[in-house]
Amino acid sequence: MLTFRRFVSEYYVEGHRFVHENVVIFLHRVLHEPGVRSLEAAPNEDLPSFTALQPLDPSGAYILEAKIRVEGFNNPAVLEAGVQELMRFQAQMKGCVELAVPDRLSLDTRVKYKPKPVPPTKQAQAGPR
Repeated sequence: MLTFRRFVSEYYVEGHRFVHENVVIFLHRVLHEPGVRSLEAAPNEDLPSFTALQPLDPSGAYILEAKIRVEGFNNPAVLEAGVQELMRFQAQMKGCVELAVPDRLSLDTRVKYKPKPVPPTKQAQAGPR
């Protein structure tokens, strides 16, 4: 049985975490080492220098993630209080940052399998006899 697991690349997260009342704010961007690594390369044992890293997004934009940690999902009052606090934070940030609730069902995280096309054989190219 063949296994095709191998190391491909490494990504680094640069950012800051802030707390505003009960809202946890994570402002970050993803960095990577430029260039192509060989397939036999192993993960780095030491972190590369910060100047050697480049943003994964060429625009250099940051991602702002705001969330509330809720204890007791079965209690609708606690859940509603958390949602209301996030809505207040969204209203406070209006004009500075556009915050939107992502639709968790809008992204399909499954890998799409696309079989490689089978090249025609010489016998099939010759046609019927």
